[in-house]
Amino acid sequence: MSQADFSRKSGWSTRMISYYCNDERKMSVEALYVASVILNVPMDQFYEWDVGK
Repeated sequence: MSQADFSRKSGWSTRMISYYCNDERKMSVEALYVASVILNVPMDQFYEWDVGK
């Protein structure tokens, strides 16, 4: 799915999508939920977790 398609489905600006994709901004829990529903991907798959530190 393109960023433009995702923008239309989520209602977010393409600039915000770009920030999220380039890790310039962290997604809120609500944004993670919306993205996970749109993309049909579990929320924990959006970031790499380093729990051991």
